[in-house]
Amino acid sequence: MNKLIALVLGLLLCSSLVIAAQPASLKLKGWLIDNSCAAQHKVGKDMDEYVEVHDMSCARTCGKDSGFSLYAGGKLYPIAKSEINKVIKYFGADFNNDTRVVVTAKNCGSKLKPVLKIVSLKADKK
Repeated sequence: MNKLIALVLGLLLCSSLVIAAQPASLKLKGWLIDNSCAAQHKVGKDMDEYVEVHDMSCARTCGKDSGFSLYAGGKLYPIAKSEINKVIKYFGADFNNDTRVVVTAKNCGSKLKPVLKIVSLKADKK
């Protein structure tokens, strides 16, 4: 009986830790970039300069196949493959939105290797 009580208490403790560890929303300002272009640039000064001139039509076109990332705060955050259509929809058929964005997302990866699941995506109007 004592073993059963200890087991139930252990399971309750584990489940409460899992619930407490659910990812909080992140709000990030940065630039959308397709993964194929991101792979050609180093995070840091090289990437800082590149994202300022990276064309949105390139990002949308190449991102359909390679996926997208968000470059924010000097870090590159991969966006989950399941979110590709949200990014493409944001750009629109006429490429009407810029790559500079504000993203609210949940981390569906780990703390060391975050992967963003988009909650909201809008243009950063500064």
